[in-house]
Amino acid sequence: MTLERLPEPELMDDPAQVDAYASADWSESHDRLMRQILDYFPRKSMAGLFLNLGCGAGDDTFRFLRDFPHTRVTAIDGAPRMVHRAREDLRVRFPEFRLRVEFHVAYIPSPDIPVHDYAGIISNSLLHHFHDPELFWAAVREHARPGSRIFVADLRRPTSLEAVDALVDEYAAGAPEVLREDFRNSLRAAFTIEEVRAQLHRADLGNLAVKAVGDRHLIVAGTRSG
Repeated sequence: MTLERLPEPELMDDPAQVDAYASADWSESHDRLMRQILDYFPRKSMAGLFLNLGCGAGDDTFRFLRDFPHTRVTAIDGAPRMVHRAREDLRVRFPEFRLRVEFHVAYIPSPDIPVHDYAGIISNSLLHHFHDPELFWAAVREHARPGSRIFVADLRRPTSLEAVDALVDEYAAGAPEVLREDFRNSLRAAFTIEEVRAQLHRADLGNLAVKAVGDRHLIVAGTRSG
């Protein structure tokens, strides 16, 4: 039996959420994310202008720029406070990337996302925020050209409420309550492997591979076909 999906708010823009998220230590999970990208794409192939959908406060964007030095990034998020924190970190902590990244406030679907044929699209933990996931995959199709590299990582919905609680207790035991609650809500809002495969088929992106990773994540990766 599958746990019913319970959508959560599409944006994380509450000041307490933004402060807790931006202050958390994401080094382990985001460095693992970069290694997972390398499982699919050789480093030398990661070059050109990439689009980061759902950049949040920018931590994974800066790690991507660090690990893939031949890339530039257009990073978007629908939450103005998140983008403000990313821009501040760019100015204060990571000025070496100022010529390689631009942060934009853009809510998908949006005419404000620049360029329509990126060399690649990356996204981490955005898909589950969509009440209508078709909008997410439509944005991927719109902004990816044939041959563009696509890498999407997200949570995977557990099979029971007991499993949700166990994951929160294991991976957010010492986190602030606002992050624990966000994690719980995100697990409930996440999609299953089968649901994502169906979404990709409807979006004419069925050539992308979908893989379960660990006990709570999934990855969608590949290159866009013509």
